[in-house]
Amino acid sequence: MPGSSPPVTIDPPGSKSHTQRALLLAALAHGRSEILAPLDCDDTAHLRRALEALGASIQDGPDGWIIQGGRLRAPGEHIHCGEGGTTLRFLAALALLTPGCLVLDGSEGLSRRSLLPLLQAAEALGLRWDSLRPSRVARPGAGRGQPTRGASTSCLLPIRLCGPRRGGSPGERPASISVDASHSSQFASALLMVGPLLPGGLSLRLASVRDPGRGGTEAPRVVSRPYLDMTISVMGSFGVYARSRGRRYLVPAASYRPARIHIERDWSAAAFLLTAAWLVGRKIVLPGLSEQSPQGDKAVVSFLEQLDTPGPRVFQLGDCPDLLPPLAVACLFARGPTRIRGVAHARGKESDRVAVLASELSRAGHHVEQRGDGLLIRPGGSMPAVALDPHGDHRMAMAFGLLSLRNPRVAVMDRQCVAKSYPAFWEDLRAIQ
Repeated sequence: MPGSSPPVTIDPPGSKSHTQRALLLAALAHGRSEILAPLDCDDTAHLRRALEALGASIQDGPDGWIIQGGRLRAPGEHIHCGEGGTTLRFLAALALLTPGCLVLDGSEGLSRRSLLPLLQAAEALGLRWDSLRPSRVARPGAGRGQPTRGASTSCLLPIRLCGPRRGGSPGERPASISVDASHSSQFASALLMVGPLLPGGLSLRLASVRDPGRGGTEAPRVVSRPYLDMTISVMGSFGVYARSRGRRYLVPAASYRPARIHIERDWSAAAFLLTAAWLVGRKIVLPGLSEQSPQGDKAVVSFLEQLDTPGPRVFQLGDCPDLLPPLAVACLFARGPTRIRGVAHARGKESDRVAVLASELSRAGHHVEQRGDGLLIRPGGSMPAVALDPHGDHRMAMAFGLLSLRNPRVAVMDRQCVAKSYPAFWEDLRAIQ
C-alpha cells in the first residue's frame, strides 16, 4: 500500500544462512576460495573464528573473504559459538572429520537450543560425545544410549565431541542414517555437508515423527525445508552434487573443490524492511534480491499482499519460521484476524518466539493469543507507552522496532542484540520512517 512519500532504496544485507554454508564448505575445500559480499555479523564472526581455530586461513579481501581450506584439526582450546545455533550444529557435525576432540561452548541461551537429534544421528557415524556440565540429558563416557522419554532436546554446554577423521572413498557403500528434522533443518544440513567426506558418502533420511494433527499417526514433519535446498545448492557450488527424493538424500563420496561464490541478499532481513514499508505505506526498493532464491522467506511478498485483503486468513509458516516476527506485527494492522500456524519450532529459537510475541505485543495493547503451533492475532486495541523486552532475541528486537513505526511510544530494550544477524537494522529502519 504505497503512499505519497518518495520510494526509499536500501541495500539489504547478505544472507546469513548462505554465508555460513559457504564459509564451512570453503574451509573443507583444499585450496583458495573466495566469498564475495558475505554478511559480517556476530553469528558469522563466531563461525569464522571457529574455523580459523580449526586451521583454515580466512583473510579479508577487497570484495569479501579469501579462504585457504583443507586439512582441519581440533584445537587445544574450547571453541565458543556465542549465540549461534547454526555455528554449534555445523561444528558438531564437523567433529566427524577432525582428528582429536572438539569442545564446543556458548552462551547460556545456546545451551537451551535443540541439539540431541543431531548428536543421536551422528552416533551412527562414529561420533562420541559427552556434556562437560552434567544434567538430566548429559550422558557420561562415550555418549552412547538414549535420553529418557520427554527429556529436553538440548544439551548443556560445553560439550566434547570425538570422531575419527574419515576420508571419502569411491566404491564404498554410503553410511545410511536418519535424523529428526521436526525441530530444525540445520541437523540435516550439517550432516549433508560433511557427508561427501565420509567413507562412501552418506544416505540420509528425514525421519517421520508423530503428528498430533493427524491423530498421532506417523507423518513426515520437516521444518524449514527451503534451507535444505539452499544447502544442496551451495554444496553444488563447491563441486559436490547431492540427490534427493522425498525424504531421502544421497551424497556421493567426493572432495569439495575451491570456489568463488557470491552471497545472495538476505530475504530474512528483507522481510523486516518490506514489512516496515508496508506499515508506513511507503514504496521500497531492495536491490539484489532474487525471486529465484531458494530462501523460503521470499514468501513475505505474498503474505503482505494478503494482509491488504479482508480476512480472516491463515498463514502456514512451517517452511519460513523467521517470518513469524515481522508478520505478527503486520497482522496487528491487517484487515481482519489472522491465524499463524506451523511455527511450534519457533519456540526453540533464541527465545520462545511464540510466547514472547504474545506476551509483549499484548503488553503493547494488542489482541494476540498463543496457540500450540502459532498465534491468533486480531487487529485493533490500544497503543500505550511501553518498553518491550526482546529477551535477547535479535528478531524480537527487530519486530518491536517495526511496531514503533505505528506507535512511537514503543521503546525497545536491548536494541544492540540485532547485531547477531543485522548490525545496520536501526539505521535502515530510520531510512524508512
